[in-house]
Amino acid sequence: MKAQNGTYDGKDLTMLFVRTGQQHIGHCLQDLVTVGFIDTNSIGCVASSVVLYLSLIFIIGVVAIRFIMAVMFAWFFSWRIGNFPRETYEQRMQRSAEIESWSNDIYRPAPSEYRPNVNKNGIGNREKRKTFLPSHSRFTPSDNILLKPGQRPSTQY
Repeated sequence: MKAQNGTYDGKDLTMLFVRTGQQHIGHCLQDLVTVGFIDTNSIGCVASSVVLYLSLIFIIGVVAIRFIMAVMFAWFFSWRIGNFPRETYEQRMQRSAEIESWSNDIYRPAPSEYRPNVNKNGIGNREKRKTFLPSHSRFTPSDNILLKPGQRPSTQY
């Protein structure tokens, strides 16, 4: 255990002190050698803490804003959405019945006044639209379609 020069360099003396009953010397040496402890955080630890706190603030902020918006909607704005001020009880019941009759047959098209691509008489708009892209290829000859059997196709385009 002892080196040739009479020192205990790089050796653990714990077992020597325990076997010889000199634990008090070990505690004394520990008190002499211990100067202090490092009370700083590394850059990675500080950056991790900053990211953690920023994400916590962001999440709590989003939840708080959504809660405040929900409370504002429930207390101040929701009553205006379903409010029909100049509608009598009979008109409201008639509108409710119309909605229910529409929902009974979901495959029936809506009335023409509610469909934007249908005219008032119920016929759709059949105008030919002009598009940006061509409808015929310039590399496909149209006269080959009209060939009779046995005729030779032309090579002009």
